[in-house]
Amino acid sequence: MSKILWMISTVLGWFGCEVTLIHVDTILLRRARILTREAEAHGQGTGYGEYRCHQVYARLIKEFPDTDRRVLKMHIELAL
Repeated sequence: MSKILWMISTVLGWFGCEVTLIHVDTILLRRARILTREAEAHGQGTGYGEYRCHQVYARLIKEFPDTDRRVLKMHIELAL
């Protein structure tokens, strides 16, 4: 599978497209899904989507302090 992704990224690179291959951490993604569901369930009528997203982001930072912040944000987006 990774060889196929490498070939696709190489071909897209010939056309000037920038491709970044990412690794999705299943544990982090599962936790992000749980936290986003909790934020949606508890936050109905109060706050707005960006505020709830920030709450989930803050909790993930506390639970996964060594993980890059961009990776945490990406997993939140995938969980939504």
